[in-house]
Amino acid sequence: MVTIVPTSSGFGYYVNGVPKRIRGVGYNAITVGDSLDDRMARYDRDFALMRSSGINTILGWDQREFDDILLARAAAHGLGVILPFDLKPSWNYEDPAVKAKLMLEIETWVERYKSSPVLRMWGLGNEVIHGMGKNPDAPRPR
Repeated sequence: MVTIVPTSSGFGYYVNGVPKRIRGVGYNAITVGDSLDDRMARYDRDFALMRSSGINTILGWDQREFDDILLARAAAHGLGVILPFDLKPSWNYEDPAVKAKLMLEIETWVERYKSSPVLRMWGLGNEVIHGMGKNPDAPRPR
């Protein structure tokens, strides 16, 4: 269980009641299409190196890569995971049908992974505004 508690100097981060500090790294090995054995071997190699360097949390941006296999190998190596959920800049977030579909997908995703012992937090979107074009409300240079 992860809790965030306000303190006099900011916030405290606790995992199962034990104070922790996130020492994280972005990780997004491209393994889609690899065999199960190849994926597990890669994760075991990478995660062992990460742990030996003091990393305790991984996060990524390609939702397809963060699945039960990755979570199981992260658990075996004592790593926490920030699970990514992809949000596309091209989607019309004002469209009620898009909102409804997205909420259902997020609910399904949360239900699938919420009990994982390696889950540290949810990572909704990655650089979501990147690629959306210019903000029409932003001040314009003169």
